[in-house]
Amino acid sequence: MGKLAVIGLIVLLLVLAEVISLLQLRSSVAGNARYWQQRSSQAGELTYVALGDSAAQGIGASRPQNGYVGVLADRLAQKTGKTIRVVNLSVTGAKIQDVLDEQIPQLKNYRPDFVTIEIGANDVVAFKADSFRQRFDSLVGLLPPGT
Repeated sequence: MGKLAVIGLIVLLLVLAEVISLLQLRSSVAGNARYWQQRSSQAGELTYVALGDSAAQGIGASRPQNGYVGVLADRLAQKTGKTIRVVNLSVTGAKIQDVLDEQIPQLKNYRPDFVTIEIGANDVVAFKADSFRQRFDSLVGLLPPGT
């Protein structure tokens, strides 16, 4: 096998590996969103609402409940001795403006006892300090006290 054929084979394998990774990520994103949608229908004595992006969805964790939202919900249950309803409004790929436009308005549908937010990483792609700060300040002003 010639040198160019070996290089071509290596490139083909790398492209194939990337395609497989992207398909797995797509499956993970859809699966995690379904998990949180189903979990939000479970009743609890206390309500925990998570806002944000893929980190709140648990993307990258071995299972959605092993991300920080699931771990925090379990710890809240242990510390309070109460059942926790988890409403995860986060969306993979969300930016601060998405939280302002789509997630914050949904808070009125719940009476959260706990709210967490993790957002901003996706805003870095087109980062402009002034507009970032303005959107972030607007967001913080709309969050329930104690978030």
